[in-house]
Amino acid sequence: MALEARKALERLLKSGPKTRKELQRDYLSSIPSDRAERKTYETKYQAFRRALESMEEDGVIAPPKYRLTGEAADQDYIRKSIQQYTATPSAAKHLMLLEDIEAECQKRDAAFTPGLLNVLKTALDDKSGQVKSLTISSLSGIASRIDEAGKNDVRLLQRLRDDYARRLVEIAKADHIGLRIAALELLLMLGTPELIPVIEQMLTESPQAFKQLKPTLTNTLPKPYDESEFLKNRFLRDQKDELRHMLIDMEEKYAYVSPTNPQNYRNLRFTRRIDLIRWHLRYGLNDIKPGENDID
Repeated sequence: MALEARKALERLLKSGPKTRKELQRDYLSSIPSDRAERKTYETKYQAFRRALESMEEDGVIAPPKYRLTGEAADQDYIRKSIQQYTATPSAAKHLMLLEDIEAECQKRDAAFTPGLLNVLKTALDDKSGQVKSLTISSLSGIASRIDEAGKNDVRLLQRLRDDYARRLVEIAKADHIGLRIAALELLLMLGTPELIPVIEQMLTESPQAFKQLKPTLTNTLPKPYDESEFLKNRFLRDQKDELRHMLIDMEEKYAYVSPTNPQNYRNLRFTRRIDLIRWHLRYGLNDIKPGENDID
């Protein structure tokens, strides 16, 4: 029965993190009044308790709010990859080894492999777009698995902010469009206020650049924080007021002056973009603002 309970708990947790009380309620329902039914309930409860304990011991779930943790990273494999990465000057080998490291970084506890974050910090400065892309993906996998209920994870989040935010801001402001978007999304996950001037710049870029950035600015930036999602939008959770103030200041800055001002057309384009982001922050992602497709 414990195996059956374990499978049932895994199904329940696929919908998102739950407390022990919530799991018990969803799996067992209420305590029956009938004595015979209560005996069955007690048997089922013991199976529930054993299943929960075994899942925690195996590292499948993590308290205090239980969530599926998934497969653990192979830290020995990561260490060997790091040793080979640092030992060779070959750009081709760097790329292949980083591909292996990136795959492991999508699993739990990868970040606690000694030396990993130092290697990723160096790799983020690499000239190769492929290396930077794999590095950002590795860091995104790590950031996604951070549980702020744990002290070690809180320290990890702060280290990622301290060590990577400045470089990620540089990439988000001026690099290949795909890398810019990936860096923007990682900065959203880190929740750092350094992202605000990046968004300000993106709202004043050329129509061609804004068209490529627009889906991320309208679909990802306004997405509410959800700890069950891969992209946990800590930026919107922690910096929403600062973002709103920046948008209001921008709207005032680019307001019309007069019909003869040659900057009016450019300013109108900017204010329409700003209003679009503010609209999505107010109304969410389910609706499309009237005329949204015409905003460039």
